[in-house]
Amino acid sequence: MQKLFYVIAILVMAMPAAAQAAPKTQEELAASYRQFREQNNCDGILSLVYTEGVSAEHLALVKTQMCDFMSLPVASIEFQPVDPASTQPFSYNGKTYALTLTPINSMKVSFAKTNEKAQANSMTALIGQKDGVFYIVTSKVVSEQ
Repeated sequence: MQKLFYVIAILVMAMPAAAQAAPKTQEELAASYRQFREQNNCDGILSLVYTEGVSAEHLALVKTQMCDFMSLPVASIEFQPVDPASTQPFSYNGKTYALTLTPINSMKVSFAKTNEKAQANSMTALIGQKDGVFYIVTSKVVSEQ
């Protein structure tokens, strides 16, 4: 019995932070995003993205987008209303894309200026909710021509 307890304890300690505490509010989502950026943890950031139905090829693009500018420190995170134009399906290279979740807000991440040649000042991501958990929303292929 004692061995079983040690095995369970080791497994729980080995779990990533995202698996231990899924963000139940948009503020928790923002705090997790900030923490993962500070840790240079790209996989942690990806764990915040709702990727059901997303192809491996598209997921690689999402990873690049979400983990770009990892070296830029976060100055602030604020929530803004969703621009309805950003929620519409779109076509690219013969494929039609739609969002993985219905967005309820957008999360604007502003970066601290570290030098005059900073690559970006901010980024905005749509956020949605599924089963009481908040996620960053991405797109997925819904049809091909």
